[in-house]
Formats: sequence, C-alpha cells, structure tokens
Amino acid sequence: MTAPAVYLPAPEVAATALPLIAEYHADLAEAPIVYVFRSPALRTRGRTVLGRALRVLGLHAFLVDLAAGDAATTYLEAATQRHGFYVMEIALPEWDQAPEPARAALVDHELCHYRIDADTGELKITAHDVEEFIEVAARHGAWQPDIAALVDYCGSPV
Repeated sequence: MTAPAVYLPAPEVAATALPLIAEYHADLAEAPIVYVFRSPALRTRGRTVLGRALRVLGLHAFLVDLAAGDAATTYLEAATQRHGFYVMEIALPEWDQAPEPARAALVDHELCHYRIDADTGELKITAHDVEEFIEVAARHGAWQPDIAALVDYCGSPV
C-alpha cells in the first residue's frame, strides 16, 4: 500500500512564478493561485507528474473555507461561491533535484494551464496546445493543425 501524499506550502514555487507572471502571464497577476508541494510525486500511467494545475470547487472549497472560519452561513451565500480557487501542485522530490532553468520551465508550463476566458473574464484551466505520440508524428508527420503549428514555430521538420 502506498503512503498518502503529504502537502506543504511552496513559497519557492510562488517566488519562481512571480517574475514569469509579470513577464509572460500578466493576466494572472490577480489570480487566486495557491502553490503547494506534493511528496511523493503523483504517478500516472507509469510516469511521474512533475506538476498539476487544479481548480478547487464545491465541497472541497467549502471545507477549506470552513477550516479557515470563512464558510458561508446561508445557502444563498454558498450558492454564489462557485468560483473556488486554484492550486499549482509541484512534486517536491523532483523540484529539489531540478536545476533552476528546469524549475522555471515547469512553473511556466503550469501557468500556461491557467487562462482568463475572454467572454466571461473567469479564470479557467486549459489543456495542452498539442498532444501526440512521437511515433505517430514520425510515421504521419504534422497531420493535425496543432502539430503543424508547433512544427512551424520550432522550425524543424517532423
């Protein structure tokens, strides 16, 4: 049986995020993002998950408010608190062993998951721009527009 994950505040991640937000993600300057470390790292499909962008809603957000003494006192107040908050979770063991450039790239990657919806002005979590297997790209080239856009941007043939 695997030991449960331990979560810790991650001020180092927040410190890495601040200049990245200022330079590349200005729309996130006021975003309610909580930075946490997780140990051990989450593993999914046999791979180590270095970081995740999460949205905390519903019961989980309510329980955080309750623990902080800020829980809504009426159903109406609770019904209006649908936006929750956001979490950037970073694998602590891998963070500790990563050089500074890799740390910055990881945090920048996770920040890219947070986007302000142009229509609603709400913060949302988005998927990656490109998802593909290397062997499919090797066999079929840039067969999807998102893959072609990445190849064009990088300037190297697939």
